[in-house]
Amino acid sequence: MNTDKLEPAAQSDADTARTAQSVLQWTPLLPPDCVKVKVENGWITLSGNVEWEFQKKAAVRAVHHLAGVSGVSDMMTIDSTVANAGHGPRGSAYQLDVVDNMTVAS
Repeated sequence: MNTDKLEPAAQSDADTARTAQSVLQWTPLLPPDCVKVKVENGWITLSGNVEWEFQKKAAVRAVHHLAGVSGVSDMMTIDSTVANAGHGPRGSAYQLDVVDNMTVAS
């Protein structure tokens, strides 16, 4: 009887990158294809543009626990032109307009 423990196969950086990209595609808080993945020696670097800080955090949380990952660098940027346009995180068009010194929600 062989009592040797089987070691799990080491996951290549390419496999880890494919898995991370797939996980990000299925993360509901992220728009499709907004985050790019690079993996080097098990370390994931996330880049790209998102609209909100919570999306950056969601991307990091989604991939940090994957097999073969030794760490995650967040190099994503927030596209402030969208965030400052008065649109909510779900694309709602709520904003305040000032009309004749009166604030109106539109």
